[in-house]
Amino acid sequence: MKVRYQVNPTCLYDDAAGCDLVIQLWVTRTGLVKFCVFVVFGINWFVTIALFSLTGESLLLNRHNILESTDIFAVCFSALFALPSVRSLLPGVPGYGCALDLLGILPNMIIITLCTVFFAISRLRLRYRHRAAAAAAAKDQ
Repeated sequence: MKVRYQVNPTCLYDDAAGCDLVIQLWVTRTGLVKFCVFVVFGINWFVTIALFSLTGESLLLNRHNILESTDIFAVCFSALFALPSVRSLLPGVPGYGCALDLLGILPNMIIITLCTVFFAISRLRLRYRHRAAAAAAAKDQ
């Protein structure tokens, strides 16, 4: 982070109407920090799109093997907490609300939260179907 400053005290001038102290600060990020931020931004969107496409494939195309064999719910849940922590580890990170948050972290978190909720609901429905099928099979015997 580069910081430049300029101090302009008006009390030193004889023709000044009043006495003011004007301090101007310019804070800029280095090129490496900007590069790291954009790489993390791209990776976060890549992970979000991958989880979203996996959610769409398993739920819309009825891929039960994704829901049964892999623990995709845990992957979505861990991504829900990993993305904000990766953002907080960036060097010289500003507070929440900057443009990259509005274009990156906020939509990523909303999409991954929806994916997690949909996976949880589908896992519960699948478990209910298996229990109902096992109860019907036991009832028939």
